[in-house]
Amino acid sequence: ADRVFDPNGTVTREEIVKMISIAVGLVDEAEIAFTDVEASSWAKPFIAKAVKAGVISGIGENQFGFGMPVTRQDIAVMLYRTIANPVDSEVAFADKDSIAEYAAKAIGTLSGMKVINGFEDNTFRPTDSCTRAQAAKIIYSYLNM
Repeated sequence: ADRVFDPNGTVTREEIVKMISIAVGLVDEAEIAFTDVEASSWAKPFIAKAVKAGVISGIGENQFGFGMPVTRQDIAVMLYRTIANPVDSEVAFADKDSIAEYAAKAIGTLSGMKVINGFEDNTFRPTDSCTRAQAAKIIYSYLNM
């Protein structure tokens, strides 16, 4: 609303779902049963499209995680689910033991494809909140792979 990019600001789960939905051209919507997504929310159509496409499934107990910062590993999982024929790669980051089991294949594959990268110390920092600058770079790299 303030027309500021705020590169160091964090990205919420609904914001990244909107970015991914637009980037990959999701069209069809599913009925969603997330109790934390209001029917009048600007994000509802994007969340419904991502559910229909299998990009997201929520965080459990009928919760989407609305308003929560998205983690670096969750962005990797969401994007991985949009790739038709991924060529899986092993995770090569120094902190690979801190990557959730559900995200390891996605992180390995997307880092192998040069869509995502780590930090100078060869860590991925999977549970860190993703910044707006990082999200923009990841989406840009995904669209140019």
